[in-house]
Amino acid sequence: MWSRHATVHALLDAGHSRRAIARQLGMTYRTVKRYADAAGPEDLFQGQWQNRPSQLDEFKPYLDERWAEGCTNAWKL
Repeated sequence: MWSRHATVHALLDAGHSRRAIARQLGMTYRTVKRYADAAGPEDLFQGQWQNRPSQLDEFKPYLDERWAEGCTNAWKL
């Protein structure tokens, strides 16, 4: 997703239209519009599950710390 976002923005900066980008990348116009309108890839994450309370909320600081240390195995976390 991050590479697609960067590609769309690079093509826009080069002067290509959104329709031309859609044809070139094999994407729909609406998808290209979503990528183009998003300032960063993280802006693409939207939906009903965003910002909802979770049973893991109290453990998120620990999980973020362990993830940053390189432990990406969910079973070990």
